[in-house]
Amino acid sequence: MSDPQNNRNGASSTKSLDRTEGGFFVIRRVGQGKWTRLGTGMVSGLLILGTGLFIYNDVRANVGWTEKTALIVAGAFILVVSLLAFWIQNTPKNVSFLIDTDSEMKKVNWTSRQEIIGSTKIVIGFMLIMSAMLFFVDIVFGYLFYFAGVLKFSPGIFDMFSK
Repeated sequence: MSDPQNNRNGASSTKSLDRTEGGFFVIRRVGQGKWTRLGTGMVSGLLILGTGLFIYNDVRANVGWTEKTALIVAGAFILVVSLLAFWIQNTPKNVSFLIDTDSEMKKVNWTSRQEIIGSTKIVIGFMLIMSAMLFFVDIVFGYLFYFAGVLKFSPGIFDMFSK
């Protein structure tokens, strides 16, 4: 029952963790990388459903098929692509990647709420100052080019208030 490849340093290997044998619907390495795998599955499901809805509406509107035929085509697409997505996400290489991603995300030192709020205030303040400076420079150059005869119309900042 022990696998010589995984039996290093006297650790016993169990086939229940890897589940390399079995049918199409066997989930590999159950219980590992739960949130990353769940998120990947949910996002791919949303993309597949959105594309299926687009196909349904497009087939009805542009091809001119009946509503029932459009529903069959969209349903077949959703079924086939869902099975394909499950198969791709459940290959040993992708499973290992998602599990490793999940374990690395647990090691990340996330910033606190106060740090995020403070950084956001600094960025918003900096952007307001920069936009005011660029607005002023734009107006100055606009009037400079207007008085030089390059522009035919006034930049209009003071014309708005005179009307």
